[in-house]
Amino acid sequence: MEEVLPEEIARKCFNAATTNRATPYPFGKRANYDYNKRKWVSSTGWHKMLDEKFFKPTLLPFLTTECKNYITIDKTDKWRAEWVADPPGFHLETHPDIPEKKLSAMIYLGYKKTEGTSLYGSGKDKGKTKHIPSGYNVGMLFFPSKKTLHGFPRDRAVNNYRYAFLINIVDKTFKEEPFWPVTF
Repeated sequence: MEEVLPEEIARKCFNAATTNRATPYPFGKRANYDYNKRKWVSSTGWHKMLDEKFFKPTLLPFLTTECKNYITIDKTDKWRAEWVADPPGFHLETHPDIPEKKLSAMIYLGYKKTEGTSLYGSGKDKGKTKHIPSGYNVGMLFFPSKKTLHGFPRDRAVNNYRYAFLINIVDKTFKEEPFWPVTF
């Protein structure tokens, strides 16, 4: 998907991802990669802007119409978002998402076309790999399950920083903060 975010939000996300990119954050790691530089969206100002300018007018209607066969959004679900600044040498082993995730949406903020997530087939598609294209304000989404394996292979490790904005919808069992409620 191209031009996913309104331009104003895409630019603000890029600025947020590139600011203080080397500051460590103690909020876990990305899958099994020893990575502790996550920048969670925790400000109520950001939550309000995202709700008003993207989630409610664009993303929720898309999910509840075009994706209704893949996701059911409950009133107890929560948004979770982070600015991504993956450092040079970054790679991410193949993994499924945690079971609490109902949606993973990655919106790339760099200009390289080769820094998209890799999706790995399962079942009859086992052994197949799809490298998602990236680029400024280009995104992809999927609905996590044990079959949605993804990562960023070592042979495609980035030479510079890889910038993105990651959005998840998580269910009510998810406890790690920060998050905020999905409102309709």
